[in-house]
Amino acid sequence: MIRFFLLLGVPLMLMAHPSIETRIHDLDRAIEQAPLAPQLYLMRGQLYASHGDESRAKKDFESAQALNDNAQVQVALGHHFLSSGDYQQANDSFAQAIRMNSSEARAWLGQAKAAAELGLHDLVLLSYRTYFALEANPQPGYFAAAVRAIAPYDRAAAQHLLEEGIDRLGPVPTLMELTASLEIRR
Repeated sequence: MIRFFLLLGVPLMLMAHPSIETRIHDLDRAIEQAPLAPQLYLMRGQLYASHGDESRAKKDFESAQALNDNAQVQVALGHHFLSSGDYQQANDSFAQAIRMNSSEARAWLGQAKAAAELGLHDLVLLSYRTYFALEANPQPGYFAAAVRAIAPYDRAAAQHLLEEGIDRLGPVPTLMELTASLEIRR
């Protein structure tokens, strides 16, 4: 009996989430109606990027940038460059987003990731600290990533970030596992 309801529910669940083709088609139509709306290109570019079509994503991000270059567009470009392995270009895009809007938390997080790949240790620490100061509800994984990126060159700063994460989020397993590796006594 349960099996019957599960089989009946699967098609309904699939209909609740439109396919990528449907979503892209809808955005294509919206762009035809409003070709000067950068947000539509940004949305379609993010959809392309989330499904691995980096060339179309980049084209849409560049279209959005041509219409209205803002922090949101620069963050999207930064993520595109980060995922394609162009860490310097990613860092430049995130830095531009920060210049445009210094309270854009996602730009600081992206810059921290790009700077880590480039070995810019001071910038990694600054970017993560600023991100955590701006973000009201950071994910435990971001604290863990920050600690792992910073610990090899500044153990004290990594310990401080880990303690901040535990203070803000509580004894989350991801963070508690790191305390043992850093030998933090709480």
